[in-house]
Amino acid sequence: MGAMVMQPLSADALDGLAKLARDNCRALPAPFPGFVLFFSASDGKNRATVVHAVARTFDEAWRKGLAALRDLFEKRRGRPRWVRIDWVEKVTPSNWRDVRALLSATKRNYFRFGLALDADFGRAFLEQELNANAMLYGGNAIENAVLNERNFGLYAASRFPGGGGIDFGDEAAVFILQTGGAFRDDDGSLSRLGSSGLDAGRRTIDALGESDVLSLIRRSSGYLAKQVLDDGAFVYGYHPCFGRRIDTYNTLRHASTTYAMVEAWEVTGNAELKAAIDRALRRLCDELIWRVVLPDGSAAAFLVDTGGEIKLGGNAVAILALAKYSTVARTDNFNRLMAELAEGICFMQDRRSGAFRHVLAFPSLETKAAFHWLAYCANELTRVRPKDEYFRFALRNVADYLDFVANRITIPTLLELMTATREIVQRIDGLPQFRHLLAELDLARFESALEKRARYLLNGHFWPEFAMFFRNPERIEGSFFIRHHAFRVRIDDVEHYLSGFIAYRRYLQDRDAFRRLVREYTKAGTPPPAGSWSAEHVAAATGGRWVEPPPQNWAATGLSIFAPAMQPGNLVVVRTGGGKVGMLPQVVGRMRPPPAGVIAGNPSEVDLPGLPLLAVEDAGEAVLAMGRYARDRMTGKVIGVTGSAGKTTTVAMTAHALCAWGPVRKSAHNANLPHGVAWNLASIPWDTPHVVLELAVGRMAVSARMARPDVAIFMNVMPAHLGEKSTLGDIARTKSAIFLGMSEGSCAVINRDMSEWETVLAAAKGRKLDVIAYGSDPESAFRLLDFDPESREVHALLPGRKMRYRIGASGRHMALNSLAVLAAVSALGHDLEPALEQLSTFAALPGRGEELRLAIGGRSVRMIDDAYNANPGSMTAALDRLDKEKGARRIAVLGEMAELGPEAAIYHTRLARTIECSSIDKVYVTGALYADFWRELSDRRKGVYADSLEALRDVLNDELAEGDVVLFKGSHSTRVHELVSWFRTHATAA
Repeated sequence: MGAMVMQPLSADALDGLAKLARDNCRALPAPFPGFVLFFSASDGKNRATVVHAVARTFDEAWRKGLAALRDLFEKRRGRPRWVRIDWVEKVTPSNWRDVRALLSATKRNYFRFGLALDADFGRAFLEQELNANAMLYGGNAIENAVLNERNFGLYAASRFPGGGGIDFGDEAAVFILQTGGAFRDDDGSLSRLGSSGLDAGRRTIDALGESDVLSLIRRSSGYLAKQVLDDGAFVYGYHPCFGRRIDTYNTLRHASTTYAMVEAWEVTGNAELKAAIDRALRRLCDELIWRVVLPDGSAAAFLVDTGGEIKLGGNAVAILALAKYSTVARTDNFNRLMAELAEGICFMQDRRSGAFRHVLAFPSLETKAAFHWLAYCANELTRVRPKDEYFRFALRNVADYLDFVANRITIPTLLELMTATREIVQRIDGLPQFRHLLAELDLARFESALEKRARYLLNGHFWPEFAMFFRNPERIEGSFFIRHHAFRVRIDDVEHYLSGFIAYRRYLQDRDAFRRLVREYTKAGTPPPAGSWSAEHVAAATGGRWVEPPPQNWAATGLSIFAPAMQPGNLVVVRTGGGKVGMLPQVVGRMRPPPAGVIAGNPSEVDLPGLPLLAVEDAGEAVLAMGRYARDRMTGKVIGVTGSAGKTTTVAMTAHALCAWGPVRKSAHNANLPHGVAWNLASIPWDTPHVVLELAVGRMAVSARMARPDVAIFMNVMPAHLGEKSTLGDIARTKSAIFLGMSEGSCAVINRDMSEWETVLAAAKGRKLDVIAYGSDPESAFRLLDFDPESREVHALLPGRKMRYRIGASGRHMALNSLAVLAAVSALGHDLEPALEQLSTFAALPGRGEELRLAIGGRSVRMIDDAYNANPGSMTAALDRLDKEKGARRIAVLGEMAELGPEAAIYHTRLARTIECSSIDKVYVTGALYADFWRELSDRRKGVYADSLEALRDVLNDELAEGDVVLFKGSHSTRVHELVSWFRTHATAA
């Protein structure tokens, strides 16, 4: 867009803007001033000048603000190119303590409100000012927003000279502002700005039409054209808050960005864009692609990256760029070079196995990394080979990810994937023999997700009304940014947005036809995708016989042997003939809705008319058989988790982290023994990308051989489930049976800090597994250096780098769990950054460290619910967490630890020493095993040794005080969890 310079600020020139603001602005309620208007203007070269005005009427505020802005521009001898007006719509009084808490729960750079430092709005800031000046940014190692007092103070001093310092104390008042706005572009056009949610602060676009998309294509491709220097190299990117240039380089992205520019040139025909493409291609061909002679004497070419690396994807995208240019420009000048690049790709493939060497060293051509590299190519593949399996793959590639596509904040490539699938859907519709496949995709949800994704990408564009607040607006205007990376602009980010909108424009041109297709299939009542289990599958898995056959096209979604875990569409196992597995017939008969069918060892004992009935020889064995059958057909990766303490939390944390890569399923209802593992496996869709299973020590070998983990996390060995003669070594060896289900080369993630490390390591090595150690031990590959319980920041040494990141759950043991999760993510071949983003939002589970804020008789108390179970290791971890909590008093409420064998009393007594070395103020206990412990405990720490849970409850209800932090911990059999439930019921949220 050309730099049209506006005339000097005048009331006449801004009449339209004033009218738009006046029509949408409403007076604030008392006690706040009637109208608060912000005036922002920029010449395009410098960060916006911002002033604000407060008055009883709109007109008065307008006159005051316009005069102040005019004065500033006249002093600076500048003329504004862009002018923006914002008005305060809502004010929420707060203080810095609560604002800090709000920031800690907000994703980095996603705080979408302004702030005022006083009720009279003497010093107030727009959201755009806060973000563009990094006033709420703590660096890329902190995942959440954070008050940056230094940056805040610097900008405030610039904006309000002589305003004095800022009181950032917890109780200092601060006011949270929601604003609306309007914008005048340099061509005089006016836009209303969004006021809330993810769309806040940028122009509203009611219906995203072809002209809007074409404008985005022109703007962003124009931006990329300006980044191509005279020598054909790109300016790689910028950190826009402070105008810093990114000086790294990546030749693969040089090629892929050039491809996106050629796509845009095909749409726009812009001559300046064409000239930039030619410069970029000249550099690509003359300097970045190297021609070589292969060992067999043939000619080949490779795209060589910085550091002397050749990447398989680099050669592929170079061919794409040259091929696209050849098509659009109608030239065959690059045919020979494309053929040589293809020869380079062939050289990187093992001709016997088909596997690719993903990275080579240049010029030696030695292998640096080897992967089987899969690309999303179904759209192109089905153009030339319309096969059933290819179409199915393409549809299933998105069918289970529609919510992910619709709601994911980042990942600009999702629009490209959805638009490619849209073309496949319409191709299927044109081939009658394949139309039945469309039953595997919810087309209405697909259309909705595609449209939502396109609209969401608007929020990543540097519209002038947002770019104007950054250091050098003209440098970034028209580009796209990644908000959680401090609004970073990089050519590869821009190219993905650009390609997505080019594909979306094609969709818009054909949208009416696609919508007719969606309506047709939706109206026809296309059934949802079939469940994992057909009647034939169930019979084949169990060896059973259908006594009451199911109807045609019948399907079951899974299996249940436990009534509370029952899900609609499940098969159920009925307990007959004295069997121990399954539900009683009368329980099944009361189920609403009824199950999909019934499995029974003795069908004559089952009177459940109307339900399909399968007879099996042994119901328990049938359950295990269905688990094994399902596992054989699973296409994703299985992660197994075992240990004496923390299994369920680590399963949940691992599943939460892996959500970054699509749907995840995990063990339900703590079903961690063989039959529970089996019905979990049998209830998981076979194409789920990641499955996380909890495996307990009981009959571990059976569970492990059924689950066959690709990655195993072995957390710890502690005194739990000890018998009269068993030892920790026995537990270690028994739990190590998890490795029996793993194939050679799979990965074991093992806690280097635990006792019996050598025993577990030997078991893993005996199965020829790769081992990744985690913990605080110096020999850990994923090593904990420090943990800050207040900020929940983990400082860790990961392979090749130090890192700081935040986790959403408190406690040093949670920090260690997070390292186990990251090690598993690494073992699966994923980048760590998406997992780190997920870990920042992980919350502790009920009974396993969940934090509750309750009001007990008007006293605000913070409770840590860790009462699901306990052993010496988990008890020590919980007490360590309490020791580091901040509160008026730190109070431990402890029940006994069960199943500790003949030394149970000793394990309880040792806790006294742990507490005496801590800052814990009071301890309340119940249970005979605490007798010696109570004698060892100093009087100043003694609360009450109660003879019953009820007595303990009454004492706590009377003695807990304002600001106390209270830990509840004990084995499940001691019923300490019932205390927590009672307080939940009888207290109110604080």
